[in-house]
Amino acid sequence: MSGSQLASNLPFIIVPCFNEEKRLNTSEFIRLAKTKQVNLVFVDDGSSDGTLKTLRIIQESSHFVTVETINSNVGKGEAVRHGLNIAVSRGAQIVGYFDADLATPISELIKLINEIQENSKLHGVFGSRISRLGAQIDRRPVRHYIGRIFSTLAGLVLGIAIYDTQCGAKVFRVSETFIQAISSPFQSSWLFDIVLLDRIINNPHPSRRILADCFLELPLTEWRDVEGSTLGVRSALGASVDLVLIRVRRHRAIKKGQRQASQRRYF
Repeated sequence: MSGSQLASNLPFIIVPCFNEEKRLNTSEFIRLAKTKQVNLVFVDDGSSDGTLKTLRIIQESSHFVTVETINSNVGKGEAVRHGLNIAVSRGAQIVGYFDADLATPISELIKLINEIQENSKLHGVFGSRISRLGAQIDRRPVRHYIGRIFSTLAGLVLGIAIYDTQCGAKVFRVSETFIQAISSPFQSSWLFDIVLLDRIINNPHPSRRILADCFLELPLTEWRDVEGSTLGVRSALGASVDLVLIRVRRHRAIKKGQRQASQRRYF
């Protein structure tokens, strides 16, 4: 089977891939594609291994799969943004992204999609890795505690209460604000999730902001650390610097918007 026939009435899920040949669960993605519940948009971010060949196998299994390629490695955030823009150009109403290593099982992704489809007031549903009774959240302690500290700081920067900013499973409702939010590079090699959310809820133009109440964190019942995933002191420090830059850029954008509004009133 060849040739993509993506359906605009189905959610578009972006799967960024960089040297994922050994971690891609081909059979699971093929199974998902054949359910005809979602469109899968794989973005090969300049992989140097056999990732693209594996993705072509998945693509051949279903008309609801497309593979986009980026010639050089631009980073996960830009790969996701590239895929989101493609989805929007195809008429998508619900979009999301999902890690290629399936740290979050496909069954959990479907729960996020169902939640946003069933509640028209929601503009985003995010997976949240909360360790609790009845859940199987297999996360290394060092990653858990670094993540908790970081999410607390991110919440302060965003001005909202959020438990888990970095879970790789998120879905959004497409709106004019969302389209604007993905129109330019995220300017962060670590925190594209936070930049995207900041552009939506803290838009420099108050009339375009979407309230934090329109977003929901959904506790996952299953999640596991996958071999090859990395998070260390260096990446945590880099992410902390980016948090400061996000706040600075937002402040500058707000000031610029205020100056422009003042000039329009004057003239």
